[in-house]
Amino acid sequence: MKNKLVFAALLCLFTIQANAQTEKGKVMLGGYASFYTYKFEGQSAQKSNYFSTSLRSAYFINDNLAIGIGLLYNYYKDTQSDLNDQTPLSRQTSRSYGLAPFVRYYFNINEKFKIFNELAINGNIGKSKYNNETSPFFSSENKFKQFGANIKPGLAYFPIKKIAIEFSFPMLSYQKSFNEATYMENPDPFKTDGEEFQFGIDTFKPTIGVNFHF
Repeated sequence: MKNKLVFAALLCLFTIQANAQTEKGKVMLGGYASFYTYKFEGQSAQKSNYFSTSLRSAYFINDNLAIGIGLLYNYYKDTQSDLNDQTPLSRQTSRSYGLAPFVRYYFNINEKFKIFNELAINGNIGKSKYNNETSPFFSSENKFKQFGANIKPGLAYFPIKKIAIEFSFPMLSYQKSFNEATYMENPDPFKTDGEEFQFGIDTFKPTIGVNFHF
């Protein structure tokens, strides 16, 4: 009987410690950054770079359950050049800003590690510019709006009680975009819209974040 009471006490102590960072009433402040690069050589040499970052704040409305909002910034650059003499053929750059409310739930592993799953809804506005070096009349400027949602699982490591280092990967995402392009050869705006759906954990687009828990 005594051994059972000791075991129960230890179990309760472990549960309290494991929930200490993510218990009801706690606040989470932090952010994340994501980066990936892509290279391809075919008829020309292509190189793409993408960078995304977010500042975030969340409140735990229940143990392990938090709701919050993030400020977003995204940057994309794509260049194509001749394979032989590296002469630039085209260049595209894009910047956007947005907001992303989210909800996250943690699952306890032990005092140092937790896994989580997160659902976020995002909205972005931005501009992009395309320069065609061989045919300048096909160069364009584009204004766009994007709305979407994504599900992202991850792992949180607590080296100390109030700081979490996080690693996550996109698993499921949907994006709806509205574009308004203006070409040099035709100043009248050309409007389009599109949709994108992705499923499956993408290890080529990791997200690394740091959060403070108060």
